[in-house]
Amino acid sequence: MEVQTEVKTEPSDDQQSNKENESDSNSKENKDKKEKDEANKNEEEKKETKVKKERNPPSVIPPYPDEYYTLFFGNNNWYLFFRLHQILCDRLSQMYEHASVLAQIESKHKTSRQESTAVA
Repeated sequence: MEVQTEVKTEPSDDQQSNKENESDSNSKENKDKKEKDEANKNEEEKKETKVKKERNPPSVIPPYPDEYYTLFFGNNNWYLFFRLHQILCDRLSQMYEHASVLAQIESKHKTSRQESTAVA
C-alpha cells in the first residue's frame, strides 16, 4: 500500500524576496496610478471652473493673457475714428510723460526759487 503524503516546503529566501519585490512594485504602481488619477481630476476641475468663469467663445479667448485683440469690420468712417483715437491717445500719453518729468524738475528746484515774483 502506498501512502501519499503532501510535503509543504517553505519558500526559499530568493522566492520570498521576489514576492516582496513584486508586491512592492505593485503597491508603488497603484500609488502612482492613484496620484495620476487625482492630478487628472484636479486639472479637470480647474478647467471646468476656468470655463465657467470665461463666458466668451474660444475664438475670442487670447492664447496669451497679456494679448488682447478683436477683429472689427467697418467702413472708412470707423477706420478713421479708430485711427484718430489712437493718435489722440498716443499724444496724450506723451504729454503726460513730459508733464511728469517737468513736475520732477520743478520739485527739485522749488526750494531755491522764490514762491512768486508778483509778491514783493
